[in-house]
Amino acid sequence: MALGLGTKFMRSDDGTDYTAIGALTQISGISQTRGVIDVTNYDSKGYREKLPGLRDGGQVTLSCVYDAAATEQAKLQVDFEGDASIYYSIRLPDAAHTEFKFKGFITSLGLETPIDGQITRSITLDISGPVTKGVFVPVS
Repeated sequence: MALGLGTKFMRSDDGTDYTAIGALTQISGISQTRGVIDVTNYDSKGYREKLPGLRDGGQVTLSCVYDAAATEQAKLQVDFEGDASIYYSIRLPDAAHTEFKFKGFITSLGLETPIDGQITRSITLDISGPVTKGVFVPVS
């Protein structure tokens, strides 16, 4: 069992060179789902009949401490303003070096400014296409 401490959320322009988004406090998702196609008909035997539908990679939500000087945080604003899917990755701090890679686009970019707390950003990404599970090579 691994703690979440040390988990990295990575961003890449080309799907090869990834850079971490710093000061993260929360990563939620990947919330994959699958559609259901109802094929019930008048000859069904009293039960609905269903087929599996299309898969959806789901969403990922992030929270981070706002840092106006952080280049990678600034790139999230650029990603939001753009119309292309970007490469992202979640790297877990487990012994297996588990990594989940996907392409997606930012659908929500929020700013929270509490009176007595840190200024934070909230980011929601929609995943486009599959999520692939693999292994990353740690950098020493």
